[in-house]
Amino acid sequence: MTLPASSPLSVVLGLLRGDPVPASVDWDATIALANESWLVPALWGAITQAGRADDPALPDEARGYLRFIHARNAARNLKLRAQLEEALLRLAEADIRPLLSKGAIHLFTASDADLPRRMMGDLDLVVTEAERAEARRILMAAGHRLWSAPNEASDVLYRGSDAAPIELHSPQRGHAAYAALDRLAKPPVAHVRGVAVALIPDPAARLLHLVLHDQLRDGGLWRGAFELRHLVECDALIRAGGIDWAALRAAAAAPLERSAVAAQSELLEAFFGTRIPHAIGGFSGAVGRRLRRLRRGPGFTGDALRLWGKAAWVMRRSRLGEMSAVDALRRAAGIVVPPPPADTALLPLGVGPKTEPGRVGTPTFRVGAASRAVRDSE
Repeated sequence: MTLPASSPLSVVLGLLRGDPVPASVDWDATIALANESWLVPALWGAITQAGRADDPALPDEARGYLRFIHARNAARNLKLRAQLEEALLRLAEADIRPLLSKGAIHLFTASDADLPRRMMGDLDLVVTEAERAEARRILMAAGHRLWSAPNEASDVLYRGSDAAPIELHSPQRGHAAYAALDRLAKPPVAHVRGVAVALIPDPAARLLHLVLHDQLRDGGLWRGAFELRHLVECDALIRAGGIDWAALRAAAAAPLERSAVAAQSELLEAFFGTRIPHAIGGFSGAVGRRLRRLRRGPGFTGDALRLWGKAAWVMRRSRLGEMSAVDALRRAAGIVVPPPPADTALLPLGVGPKTEPGRVGTPTFRVGAASRAVRDSE
């Protein structure tokens, strides 16, 4: 994927790397993309870490907005961390030790300086199927109410006073999207924060989970869409080292899984220059690579492939029992099921920062849904 140097995506990626602030930037489009991608706090964190917060090329309006959302997200994440630690302590009383996933890992392991960088919509805790009913009972006894996602092996619980809901996952072995995770033999590690204890997956499992979530579970492989925030996290995991590439390659054994890893690898190389070991790189042939490039590209061919891909993805989920045709039409019409509770300002379930090709950097300075939730949080 070739990006013009002045494109909003190129600007965002450069600033995340700590590059100098470009002299000529469409800041409306750049901040629109950062909002859409839930990366405003990460963007300001990277700018300040690189010592460029006072760069004269950064307009006062953009600087003020980035700083404000970063500060609000810092306050929200402190509240979320306290909420997570409370939940872990309550569950520990019943000898339930959840495995943390995605944003919850960041909250539990990040330093205070890095804590504000990640935006999140909920707290993902993984428990066994046998533990989930008891975990749900414990949280409801602490004032949480049930707000369940349909057609999911999970329970979503919330309190009106909290900044985000808690989602209790009980993944089934052999899940169509996540089966490769079952083949990773390395167990998670117990991590202690104060008096709270949680299980943290090893780097290979964290990386593979993000790949499978974006490409198979959320249909990026078919739709051509990508989640830039997760790509940032994948790049950071790879650069930090410690990934068992041989185990990851062995785990992604099915053709769709290999294509998913190939698709994510291509995006990482194109956006970040991430060095993917050769042992993991040859997951898909030239035809697959060309098809994915065309699907992400502009013009009639890209639009047609994306339309076909979205239809194929909906049919696949319907066939697997994950989404009915009615639900698909509702989502296409912007109808969220179930709706957010009326007594609290929570983001709708399933609303995440997925970037569709052709919509990157819409030139409108708007407050994205996640930034709005952070801005309005108390």
